[in-house]
Amino acid sequence: MSDHTLFIYGTLQDAEVMKAVIGRTIPLTAQQEGIAPFFKIMKVKHVHYPCLVEGDDSDVADGVIITGLSDEELQVLDRFEGDNYHRVAIDVIAKCRLVQTQAYMPRQILETDGTWQLEEWQATNRDQFLSQDFNLAGVRPPDA
Repeated sequence: MSDHTLFIYGTLQDAEVMKAVIGRTIPLTAQQEGIAPFFKIMKVKHVHYPCLVEGDDSDVADGVIITGLSDEELQVLDRFEGDNYHRVAIDVIAKCRLVQTQAYMPRQILETDGTWQLEEWQATNRDQFLSQDFNLAGVRPPDA
């Protein structure tokens, strides 16, 4: 069992979604708020989840760094993210220090439709995501 670290910025920040994917709740002691400078979180058009895209000098993506993921959990997360996303190395700032971790990024440019906020998504789109987009074998791609 390895100890993997991951920056999550989208639907996986929702405890219900994360538990449905990896089968457990991430303890608070394994979570730390972080920001990814020069990135922004955008709504992916035609689906109910976001993508992380490169931004400009003023952009910052809020998210959470999670630690303690096993090799098996990382494989499950890779499968869940589907063919449109892959893990890439990313620098995140947490508690005034630079943390090198990984995040899921689109493999290709996805059509977006405005910025994405977790609280707004939880209030208005979580149910649609769970019923229309969620699939442990890979989230529904935007062109499906």
